[in-house]
Amino acid sequence: MSPSQPSVSANPFSVLAQYVKDVSFENLLMGNPNASEIDGEPEILISADVNNTQAQNTPGAYEVSLSVNAVAQHKGQKIFVAEVTSVALITFEEEFVKEFADYVDPTLCIEIPFYLFFEIRNLIANLSNMGGYPPIFVRPIDFGAMYQEKMQLSTMTKQ
Repeated sequence: MSPSQPSVSANPFSVLAQYVKDVSFENLLMGNPNASEIDGEPEILISADVNNTQAQNTPGAYEVSLSVNAVAQHKGQKIFVAEVTSVALITFEEEFVKEFADYVDPTLCIEIPFYLFFEIRNLIANLSNMGGYPPIFVRPIDFGAMYQEKMQLSTMTKQ
């Protein structure tokens, strides 16, 4: 590498902190005398949302949050709802930001949520199991497709 080229490491970001911001499990059938018996497999609806913002108290850092919601329902009746939000506080190498500024947003919206996903997946499985139901193992989420969809919507709203 010549002295004029910036030195960017293979992993140009650092995780300063990672934590679970919010966890919720609502068991909607327990204690409900009007609840019908479940006769068959419930339908599991999964939704995910990724957000990133500049961190307020840490200059040059970003806060990336991934929220995953799992709703189990049977014949139109909700059985339970599990919601988990996990957050990572990220900084980038200065040289990476200078040289590859166009990659900062995709990294925040695709790569960082990928790291957060597996913790959330395990929490949702444990929550549903502790709620008296079989564990729900959320299938991997295509964060790249989510990002592309977000970019397409952003482009359409600008037109």
